[in-house]
Amino acid sequence: FRSDFEPAVELSEKYSDNVYIMESLGLKCLSGGDYKKAVEYFKNGLQKDSNQTYLYYDLARAYQKLNISDKVREYFDKFTEFNPKYVKGLFDYANWLIEISDFEDARRKLEKALKIEPDNIDILNKLFFVQYTLVRKNVSEYNIREAISVSNKAKEFGKFDYNPELQEL
Repeated sequence: FRSDFEPAVELSEKYSDNVYIMESLGLKCLSGGDYKKAVEYFKNGLQKDSNQTYLYYDLARAYQKLNISDKVREYFDKFTEFNPKYVKGLFDYANWLIEISDFEDARRKLEKALKIEPDNIDILNKLFFVQYTLVRKNVSEYNIREAISVSNKAKEFGKFDYNPELQEL
């Protein structure tokens, strides 16, 4: 994977102001574990061209590695604002929200993603997990009905892979 970015290093000397070169170098740093340097490249890229909104996604991922939650949220929010139909961005945002136990916001992101790709089994499974967690934390009839509805849709696809304790609704 790292060798994929070697041409960017060579080109960076000649085209140091190119936003795509900056993004490539940032991705190289991100994959190599130099997260602070990756942030610098991504921010420089945005300064050169603020229309390169996928750099917000890259920044969110870099800040996620640096464990700076407010910046992760800020850049995921910016990314999804500019790219509201990018399912992977919504899904990755939801996964991070689950990591920090913000299940309500994760549910909202997954529901948005599900509206875009209603037959995506990964989204359905993750949404069921989130709704199941919400049910366990705060039992309400609405949450139970929603969780059962999502689990039934996931079962239709035949890829419903949860431990028995997650199937006891």
